[in-house]
Amino acid sequence: MKSSFNFKEVKFLSADYKRIKKLYKKAFPSEQRLPLWFLSLRALKAKVEFLAIYYQNEFIGFFYLVNHQEITFVLYLAVAAEHRGKGYGSKVLYELSELKKGQKIILDIESPYEDAANYEQRIKRKKFYLKNNYNFIGLIMEEDKEKYEVLSLEGKKVEEAEYITLLKDFYTPMLFRIFNPKIYSLNKKNQ
Repeated sequence: MKSSFNFKEVKFLSADYKRIKKLYKKAFPSEQRLPLWFLSLRALKAKVEFLAIYYQNEFIGFFYLVNHQEITFVLYLAVAAEHRGKGYGSKVLYELSELKKGQKIILDIESPYEDAANYEQRIKRKKFYLKNNYNFIGLIMEEDKEKYEVLSLEGKKVEEAEYITLLKDFYTPMLFRIFNPKIYSLNKKNQ
């Protein structure tokens, strides 16, 4: 059965660029947004996919995927506000799993701790991913004062070193040192 979803590569001059820029600014807080020019530039690499998502030819949202060996990292996924709550997010994640069959698909989410200003949103987001078969795999990334949990489709194991290598490859070693995330495995801490 043919899917009603299709994905179009996003380029700086593409028709989707302006609407993606607008959605990007609305969907992600400024401290979580990399400059869009940087994302566009990095998307010129063969390992990076910047994709507009369409359902029956209607714009739904976008993905930003970083591929490294057998891992696909969903750096950004956003569904336009008018399409949220209609099941598109789950359908898009399913389509991604079909598109990347055989890959370990990972993403990170803000750790839900009670003092967070957006605690309810964090809980809701985590429940959404858990419902869609993404599981916490014990990896944490700390950036500035924020902690992110790494989730994997079907809980497929990704090692700390693999995740670090993927990020270094995407950001470049120099920018990775500036970015300076602290990445560790809770599994190692508990051993």
